[in-house]
Amino acid sequence: MENEPLYTEDYISELIQSYSDMVLRIAFAYLKNSADAQDVCQEVFIKIVKQQKTSKHAEHDQR
Repeated sequence: MENEPLYTEDYISELIQSYSDMVLRIAFAYLKNSADAQDVCQEVFIKIVKQQKTSKHAEHDQR
């Protein structure tokens, strides 16, 4: 149970598939630059994965 990820790869893939277009459009609306909007979109989903690792360590430290 200790090595069990907070989010599965399938769940993260579903999030990306479901929300990447919306995140990209919102980022483009603010930035008015396609390359920057794509970078922001990528960073959003990278943060989700990193948050998973941070939460996992925080949970472990509380024990």
